[in-house]
Amino acid sequence: MTGKELFDELLPDFMTILPSEKNLKFYQVIKKTLKDFEIVDLFYQRRKNECAEGFNFEIMLFSHELLHDFLFTKTTVSFLTVSIGSINTAEIETIYSEKTYENEDTIITDNLTFTISYGGDRQGIIYKTATKRFSEMLRIKSNLLKEICGINTSVVNYGIASKI
Repeated sequence: MTGKELFDELLPDFMTILPSEKNLKFYQVIKKTLKDFEIVDLFYQRRKNECAEGFNFEIMLFSHELLHDFLFTKTTVSFLTVSIGSINTAEIETIYSEKTYENEDTIITDNLTFTISYGGDRQGIIYKTATKRFSEMLRIKSNLLKEICGINTSVVNYGIASKI
């Protein structure tokens, strides 16, 4: 899959965060810039913005040479590119717990954190999602590590069914 094909397919999901007109233009510029980018694997999700109202739309994709990380909100865009050769580690951590309080309220923690460190121990990209996506994240981690180690991987079928 190419960058153009991916960004075309993700556009309806992207629109659910109600991006500003300017951010929609940025999305189109990124799609055009990455039109021929051959994707080895990817991750995307929409999740509640922890710092403001609305939602974030996250996309991480990588080729044999580069990893691109995007974070869109209604009014902001963050775009980080990392050389595959500069990635040091990829770590998955899961936390699932249930805690019942005296008033019988139960709080469930169901989190998965996928961390990619690069350029030294102090720099990293962190993705947070639900543990139900564990097998997907494990596949992405395995494919990323194959790229880091120089093992040529074929493009996988990651099935862009709406996971949001």
